[in-house]
Amino acid sequence: RAFQSDTQLTPGRFGIPEPNKGPAIHTFQLDLIICPLVAFDAAGHWIGMGGGYYDTYLKTPLIARN
Repeated sequence: RAFQSDTQLTPGRFGIPEPNKGPAIHTFQLDLIICPLVAFDAAGHWIGMGGGYYDTYLKTPLIARN
């Protein structure tokens, strides 16, 4: 969802504050995606501590997302 400095936020399913109003924005409409990471390896791949949720989401075909 769109975010501005005055956007009202409410805790999402993981307790992280999220915009609670407005239409969803698809990944192809984003200019920037910020993902937490630990480091990059020598090949430029990011090393995270999660379960690959960002990787899985970004690899999912757009038609499967709503």
